[in-house]
Amino acid sequence: MILRSSFALLGLVAVVALAVLRVAPVSHHAAVSASPGAQAGAIAAFKSLVKQQSDLSADPHHVRLSTETQGAKVDLGAIQQGCAVQDCIPAITKPQFDSAAAASRWLNDGDVVFGSSYGGVQRAYPQRILNWHEIVNDVVAGSPILVTFCPLCGSALAFHRTMDGHTVTFAVSGLLYNSDLIMYDRRTGSLWQQFTGRAIVGPAAQRNERLTEIGITTTTWGAWKRSYPRTQVLSQNTGYDRNYDQYPYGSYEQDNEIYFGIQHTDRRLPLKAVVYGIQIGGKSKAYTADLLEKRRALVDVIGGHRIALREERSGTIRVVDVTTGHAVLSLRTFWFAWATFHPDTELAGRTTFRPGPTLGICPGPSCRASRDRLLQGSL
Repeated sequence: MILRSSFALLGLVAVVALAVLRVAPVSHHAAVSASPGAQAGAIAAFKSLVKQQSDLSADPHHVRLSTETQGAKVDLGAIQQGCAVQDCIPAITKPQFDSAAAASRWLNDGDVVFGSSYGGVQRAYPQRILNWHEIVNDVVAGSPILVTFCPLCGSALAFHRTMDGHTVTFAVSGLLYNSDLIMYDRRTGSLWQQFTGRAIVGPAAQRNERLTEIGITTTTWGAWKRSYPRTQVLSQNTGYDRNYDQYPYGSYEQDNEIYFGIQHTDRRLPLKAVVYGIQIGGKSKAYTADLLEKRRALVDVIGGHRIALREERSGTIRVVDVTTGHAVLSLRTFWFAWATFHPDTELAGRTTFRPGPTLGICPGPSCRASRDRLLQGSL
């Protein structure tokens, strides 16, 4: 069973019109090629934005976001404010867990969960909780683990949360790059890109640090618990007063609008088509959920590596390098996010999609209302 939407159940009709964003496609190295005056202006604007985010934070434990721009890995002028202040979306730092039986009292079989099997321990992190927190700082089988979800990109990733030999707590900066969550660490205030696990601003970026990714599966609660009946489940007892039965982003997952600008658009698929992206051998390729649902298993070549993709009972898309037998990580996400971070990506199969009329960023009233709630307040 391939999940076509990050929140809604299977069978949703695919969106048929792709927004052409009013953002000029630019290189990811735009900051390097810009004129000195433009670079100085972008740096000044970035520092002002970051200072504002930190000044207004109400979290007494927060570390100020770093403004050390030397060694920055992205175009600073493309970093945007996603919500009002630093820590506007509260990360979970002391997670509690329910048994599968207890969780089934409040989780439905069709609810989306992010499943992790690490060190002999299975855990499920419900999307209905991560929508409101985006980051869980966990310890699994004695290892510090970071579980992340960006609702705007539909991307769930997990990492070892160690930096420069230290265990680090991560939280939400309130900033975005390419519509994706920018995290920060509470040791140095460095900014980290969720989609890549890479430090992009601050001391960690100057050291070229990147978090080590571990596998995580986007699936349904029903499929996960059938495969792992003794799984633990992130509890609703998070320490925060949130309505975890409510989706806080309106019709975002069903419509064809995005809240914030991106640097590269690709019109081969609808904006929010669900894809599984793979990077190997210096190349990237995306496979639509529709294709994998039809094929169930397939063999392909990416960057000179012969790989095999197969769906498991748990809903995991297992990818293996056929030559070495080593597992290859894949990322389930919206097409716009994969394509903007991988502008040279290949796309498996043929598409009959034809781009619809030109739209803008967040043109509809529902989209604007949801975005404004983020910018003016917090979740």
